[in-house]
Amino acid sequence: MSETETAAAAATSTERKPRRLRGHKKGAVTCCVASSARPGVVASSGEDGCLCWFDLRTKDVLLTIEAANKPISSICFKSGNEDHVYVSAGNEILSFDIRMGSQSKPLETYNYNRDEINQIAVSSKGYLAAADDSGDIKIVNTTQKCLYKRLREAHTSICSSVQFIPWRPWTGYCYCSLFLCFI
Repeated sequence: MSETETAAAAATSTERKPRRLRGHKKGAVTCCVASSARPGVVASSGEDGCLCWFDLRTKDVLLTIEAANKPISSICFKSGNEDHVYVSAGNEILSFDIRMGSQSKPLETYNYNRDEINQIAVSSKGYLAAADDSGDIKIVNTTQKCLYKRLREAHTSICSSVQFIPWRPWTGYCYCSLFLCFI
């Protein structure tokens, strides 16, 4: 066997055929997050209102939680504790403890946004940010379970994305506008 044939055979044997992860009941998957604490574990949310956990080393879904009776737009793990997950559905944010299994009920519900939430993000300091269709960003203190800050009217259209960036001012982004808030 020549070197090129050996290399081609090795490449073919290491290539994996993509596979479909099955677990959601209907509709599209809206968000997918990889676990940093558990290698190979992926959590997804969908239009069916369900959260699904997959171990990519197996073919089956590990866990399904019926989280909401409406589509889930975003999902994120609590910083430092990936057994705790936050999801946004409509204008609400719900938190779940996945150790409770498929019977898990919301531990907390935050309803501070006035319009549909597009994305949520959690900081290492316990703050939860939610960007919504009205252009607002709401910051929730999850330790004290209260609204911490409103970044209002910074956008004239929807705010589609929000992230915490360590060692930087708080930011919110929509199209070509960037809004900074120093705390």
